[in-house]
Amino acid sequence: PLSMAEEEGEVDVDPQEGRLSADMIFNAIADYKLKTTSYSFSASRDLSPDDDGNLNDRLSTRIGVSHQVNDLTTVGLFATYAFQIDAEGEESSALTVSPSLSYQLSRDWTSSLSYRFVQSDEETETAYSNAVTLSLSYGTFLLP
Repeated sequence: PLSMAEEEGEVDVDPQEGRLSADMIFNAIADYKLKTTSYSFSASRDLSPDDDGNLNDRLSTRIGVSHQVNDLTTVGLFATYAFQIDAEGEESSALTVSPSLSYQLSRDWTSSLSYRFVQSDEETETAYSNAVTLSLSYGTFLLP
């Protein structure tokens, strides 16, 4: 299934300056599923206010793939890139990459191990962060 939604758009015409500008906020999502592998893609643009009420322009995209190796094991890889321009024209960006591994321990118990790398760039500096997450989940169905 493929879906795209245009949430809001604006066209600004200034005849005195002889300029035409278009502004659009959007969110597009595409998913493709095979028997054991699924792919996902999303792209979006939004305007959000900062603490002073000025608008920040943010573009982001995300891609992902998930593959069920067997009945018990699933691996995945997801990546996100975001680019932002604030009201003063300063640019910043962030890249996130996250591989994961899930294992079904029993009918109700699942374990998951994931790693996340983030690189954030601003005008004058770059920051890196890493995280490893291990989770153990219990899920059951209650009958009415």
